Amino acid sequence: MKEMNINEKLEYAFTNSIRVHLKLTDGSWRNGLIKEIGNEFIIFDDKVNGKESLFLMEVFDVKPFMEDGK
Repeated sequence: MKEMNINEKLEYAFTNSIRVHLKLTDGSWRNGLIKEIGNEFIIFDDKVNGKESLFLMEVFDVKPFMEDGK
């Protein structure tokens, strides 16, 4: 089975309402839900920062979000 690229992971998480852990190219990270996907950006709803726009080129990695201890 082929590994999904970042765009495929984002689309899958968005379509299935899966909470994700995003690592960004500047070393920061976000935990939450993807609310919208555009051509060059996503609208991300983070637990701490609220809703914000992120350029797709800023996203370094996408993984399912796991609560501590689970």
